This record gives sequence, C-alpha cells and structure tokens, in this order.
Amino acid sequence: MFSKKDIGNIILHVILIATLITIFFFTYATTVEEEIVKDQVDFIIEDLTDSTKLFPPEMTGVLKTSIDAMELPDMKSVDSEVEEKNKKLMNNVLILIGSILISGLSLVYFMSQKYDFSFLELIKHNAIVLVFVGLTGFFFLRYLAKNFRSGDPNHVKKTVLVTLKNLK
Repeated sequence: MFSKKDIGNIILHVILIATLITIFFFTYATTVEEEIVKDQVDFIIEDLTDSTKLFPPEMTGVLKTSIDAMELPDMKSVDSEVEEKNKKLMNNVLILIGSILISGLSLVYFMSQKYDFSFLELIKHNAIVLVFVGLTGFFFLRYLAKNFRSGDPNHVKKTVLVTLKNLK
C-alpha cells in the first residue's frame, strides 16, 4: 500500500506543515487578525453612531451629556492578564510544536537510514510544499480575510435597541 518512504514523507509533511502553521499564526496571523478585529469594530461603531443621527436632537443631547459624564474603566490590569496568558500559551505551544518537530524529524531520519531512502530529498520536496502553503496563507489573510466584512451592524443595532428597551 504505502512504502516506508511514503510513510516517512507523510510524517514529515504533517509535522512541517503543523510547525509552519503554528509559527505563521504566532508571528503574522495574530497581527493581521488584530487589524481585522479593529477594522470590524470600527466599521460597526461607525455605522451604529451614524444611526444616532436618526434620534431627535433632545435625545441626542441627553445621550451625549450622559456619555460625557461617564468615566472610562481602567482596563490595564485586564489587558496585562490577557497578554500574560497569551505569552504562556504561545510558549507552551512552541515547546510542544518544537518537541513534535524534533521527534518527527528524528523518526523520519531514522526511517531513512533503516529503509534506505534519502532524507534530504524528502526535506527538499517538503520545503517546496511549505513555501506554497505559506504563500497561500499569507495571501489569503492579506487580501481576502482582511477585506471580508463579517460584522453585521444591523444585528448590533438591534441588540443595542433591545437591550436599551429592556432596561429598568
């Protein structure tokens, strides 16, 4: 069914792509995703605040006065906590993926020695695949995902209005 070389190639392929996706996520995708979330929130907030122009002027004045009187909460401790948890998660994932990478590479190298196939040939073939997988991920995030609008301002408006309507 599968030769020993094919099995080694599959193992190598899976661990290298898992490693690439992990590194790609923590180095590039998180930055792009942060931009995407900010853009989505800005889009929804802009649409929502444009809707306040539909309110009667006296209501808008009361709303603005109430908002001006509000104190913004200090979110530094929550932000620090999230940042710390993310760092721990990233470190744990990198240790795990590093262990899997070293183990997988060692296993495939051992197999190449035992079953007489070229380890370097498999590495070269998989490197070509990795380049294309990496480029696909990069272009997908940069040009498709980043420009896709998944936030629904109408849903947000409805939720805000229903919440305000149900205030006691």
